[in-house]
Amino acid sequence: YTIETFTATSGCSWTTPLNVFTADVLVVGAGGGAGGGAFDNLGSKSGGGGGGGAGAVIAHTISLTPNTATNVIVGSGGTGGVGGFNGGSWGGMPGSSGGSTYFLSDTATGGGFGLGGGSWGLQSDGSRCDAHRPLNFSGVNIYYIDGVGGKGGASGSANGGSVFTGGKPYCTTTTNSPEAVGSAGGSGGGSAGNASDGATSGDIYTATAAGTGTASSITGALVTYGVGGSGGNGGTTGAVGTLGSTPGTGGGGGVGSTSATSSATTQGGNGADGVVIIRFIAQSGVTLTLAGSPTSVIYRTATSINASLLGSNGYVTFYANKKAIPGCKRILSSAFLATCTWKPPFHGVVTLSATITPTTNGYQVASAIQTIFVKQRTSLR
Repeated sequence: YTIETFTATSGCSWTTPLNVFTADVLVVGAGGGAGGGAFDNLGSKSGGGGGGGAGAVIAHTISLTPNTATNVIVGSGGTGGVGGFNGGSWGGMPGSSGGSTYFLSDTATGGGFGLGGGSWGLQSDGSRCDAHRPLNFSGVNIYYIDGVGGKGGASGSANGGSVFTGGKPYCTTTTNSPEAVGSAGGSGGGSAGNASDGATSGDIYTATAAGTGTASSITGALVTYGVGGSGGNGGTTGAVGTLGSTPGTGGGGGVGSTSATSSATTQGGNGADGVVIIRFIAQSGVTLTLAGSPTSVIYRTATSINASLLGSNGYVTFYANKKAIPGCKRILSSAFLATCTWKPPFHGVVTLSATITPTTNGYQVASAIQTIFVKQRTSLR
């Protein structure tokens, strides 16, 4: 196989090689950025940020048109949100979503962002918690919850299909109650499964399982792409969330803190970039013809043998009755054509053959055979 990997998030172009008609492809969206951990100076532990969702993963075999150019766009990983600020019970900020990856008709969208610990938002959202405390900034109510982790981001979508949900943190549902102290953020949804939700009762300091990814051996090694980012644990000293590792993996949530010196201490991790991987076998070909296309030639009379190549130029060796023809070894073709001048040293039926060793990476050795008749000369020398 020839394996080509595209990681340039600025985009690039790929031209399908000659004589390549099908390929296995893996298209992975970028992972989402995780939420930052909260800073809560009112509790013994502070809530962790939600993990970033995984980018979608598409793996299948597609048909290709040789010598056709196509744009390849690889999604950029989402950025992790900063943590809560020291100076009050400040929630962490959400991360940003991962970018989409495009190849031909495939679209693998990026994973969703994880919410910050403390569940900041512009409106009350029952999926996070109902126990919100509003702060008014310039006439806009910002809601937060002391000590509660952020929700994990959902996965991306493969060609417009369904998404896998991120996990919810544990929190109480009584308005203006003391709320959960130090619950972990929910983990991100994976490309192949939902994340687990937090506990339904009691605080939980350790994040639950993230959504599962998609395993592929397209490169020859088994790799799992598009794993959900782990939620940040509930904590006191804080920690920066882990970065997404393999392509499409979500960032890890920042760990909550009650003693961090800056919001960067509890920042959420960035999601990993996407990727496009193409695997194919390039089919080589060679056809033999004699100048003028005769079915017979004259003994010891110069005759041109033409080898027309398909797929790649290369070095061509010509044979007669399985013996290399003098002067016709490793002739480098030009414009997919190589020519050998041959003076037949045999009479009767002769088997001609040619073998090409391609000069383009990924193409296979190919050969062709043709049988002709060598006649005696009718004139004296």
